[in-house]
Amino acid sequence: MSWASFIIDANLNRAREGLRVLEELARFVLRDDALWKCIKAMRHKLRVVIPIRNVVMPAEAGIQSGSLRWNDILNANACRVQEALRVLEEYSGDKVLYGRLRFETYDIHQCLFLALRQMSLKGAYIIVDPNAYNVSPEQVANAVRERNSHIVQLRDKNATKQEILARARSIRAHLPPNILLIVNDHLDVALAVADGVHLGQTDFPVNEAVRISPAHFIIGASVKNTSQAKAEQDAGASYVAMGAVFPTRTKLDASSIELEEITKARAVLQIPICVIGGITDHNISLLKNSGADLYAMCRGIWDPET
Repeated sequence: MSWASFIIDANLNRAREGLRVLEELARFVLRDDALWKCIKAMRHKLRVVIPIRNVVMPAEAGIQSGSLRWNDILNANACRVQEALRVLEEYSGDKVLYGRLRFETYDIHQCLFLALRQMSLKGAYIIVDPNAYNVSPEQVANAVRERNSHIVQLRDKNATKQEILARARSIRAHLPPNILLIVNDHLDVALAVADGVHLGQTDFPVNEAVRISPAHFIIGASVKNTSQAKAEQDAGASYVAMGAVFPTRTKLDASSIELEEITKARAVLQIPICVIGGITDHNISLLKNSGADLYAMCRGIWDPET
């Protein structure tokens, strides 16, 4: 049996294995039947290729889902499929088939990533503001578990960048690896330690942040109306934050916004909407039909009885 046959067979196996992992991600984590069936159909296309021989490969390092993020599982296995298909392109004699499947994998990879990001950008968005509530990283981690939150933002308007960086690193170390950490205002700090940045209208421009950030970096933007929200979406924002929807004690200069404006924005936006400002367990039900995806909470998390 030729060396080329071993290479072809091994990479067919790798490609099918990686696709199977991506299938389960789409089916059970994202519950996206259309995406699951698309990936399954792709794996079945590889099954019609008659394997030359089942080659026993050296054991590869397994992916421990408990210690990695869903994005890590996605990227590892999508890249495994893409690399295997690239090898098959070169050695199988059917460049057209495997080239087409490889490019389909790129599209699937992107669709899965966007779906995972959308899944994370829902529910309680925990705001950590040391100037309002000086909570410990352990308390942040506990709040994440109690609220079943997927995302935390560190907002500190008074600390130095070195202090913000140190606090962000401490929070990151205490969070489960699948929880997103966002840093407010400071793109450089966020790039060093976090999963994303949140920018105001007078901060670093969103389009420039997109240009210099990694492809999967989350960029949120504060807006006051639908026009600003649409502009930030067009600039590449991952989500927009609209508020204040209720009177807030943690940002005394915040202007208010009507719930109708949230609904109006929802009609024209494809990205998630975060509502912010005075949200607590007592009033959050008033926002359920507004079209919001995320509910930013500071006092509602750290001082819920007031």
